[in-house]
Amino acid sequence: MIYEYAIDPAVAARFENLRLIAELFDFSNPRRISRFPKSWLREVYDLSRELGDRNQKMVEVKLAQISKEKNCIQKFSREYEPHTNWPENAVNSHQLTPFRGIICDGAGAAFVASGDVDSTHPQLNFSPPFRLEKTVENFMDVLGPVLATARELCFVDPYFRPQNRNCSDLFKAIFASLNARPDASEVYLRVCTFSGESSPYGTGGEARVITDMVNNCDLGNLQHKTHVVLCEANMHARYLLTDVGAYVLDHSFSESRGAILNISMMSWERAEETKKQYFGA
Repeated sequence: MIYEYAIDPAVAARFENLRLIAELFDFSNPRRISRFPKSWLREVYDLSRELGDRNQKMVEVKLAQISKEKNCIQKFSREYEPHTNWPENAVNSHQLTPFRGIICDGAGAAFVASGDVDSTHPQLNFSPPFRLEKTVENFMDVLGPVLATARELCFVDPYFRPQNRNCSDLFKAIFASLNARPDASEVYLRVCTFSGESSPYGTGGEARVITDMVNNCDLGNLQHKTHVVLCEANMHARYLLTDVGAYVLDHSFSESRGAILNISMMSWERAEETKKQYFGA
């Protein structure tokens, strides 16, 4: 549930455009600005200088808000040819792996013009909350872009039971996706679950959770960077907290055909507070 957008630095360098973009892009919704190319921020800043000191200063402030407070500029695994102009690079990359949208004032069927940047535009519109039937396939469709890019994944679920098939099949798919990444060794995995009277995990049960994940969910190389926290207090909420998006679920991470799951997103600030609540600093 992450939508990647390519934005021409020449468009973002004009404050009037960047202000409209900032209204739509936030950690609390699926829209993400692709760091395309890797030097995207610097290119926007450099181009903004050509439009005057006042424009540059306002763009600098807005870029800081988008990249830090909103945390919605993210790196995706895309090639960029430095000897080719930005619009052509965007089209070429889009043909290999489609962007959700390309914001650019050039001529192209895939482009959204700067004057058309609005939440009602078909390529910019989405309708939260997200609803899906609790099947492994649907979970993976929604989580696929997150699993492909997140460096840290924190699962909070009072009924996390990797030894149960309705849970293990889902996490087998999740861990297989993570282990297939070339940077899998850099992915951190955290789990917080209930350890009270009704739980199979009592005092010192953290190691048993990991063992159950290894034996039932094919944890693989992720085992070396997996951390488990057991919570004795009553837990009700279910979260997936990552560095690319944070999600609230109204049911557990498990397969249950016919059951409907509602998923909503959290702001960066709330996600950090929630992570601290369950996992500490």
